[in-house]
Amino acid sequence: MMEATPPHLNPRRSLAFDGFKLFLSAALLLLGGCHSPRPIQFGFYSVPKADLTAVRELGVDFVVGTKTKEYLDAAKQLNLQVIGTGSKFHNHSVLLGNYLSDEPDLLGISPAQIA
Repeated sequence: MMEATPPHLNPRRSLAFDGFKLFLSAALLLLGGCHSPRPIQFGFYSVPKADLTAVRELGVDFVVGTKTKEYLDAAKQLNLQVIGTGSKFHNHSVLLGNYLSDEPDLLGISPAQIA
């Protein structure tokens, strides 16, 4: 007795072989596109203050860098946001977030110590 081919393995039921479904999918994608409520932001890690201008000219939106007043003020002049390391200047207008620790479990740092 011959077994029936499961539907997911049947090439006649596959999207690649169904011209109408393929056309409909392409039309919906072209008409609607892929909508995102916010534009995707791009950032660089560990950017020195001296390179902030060059990074901004590349179209970068944020950097991960030190939270010194000079660094944050320089980023503000360039309309760059900063994910900062360090414990000062938590209320600076360019701060996007705080960088707490890289792979703390490998360094033996508990979640309680980070919080």
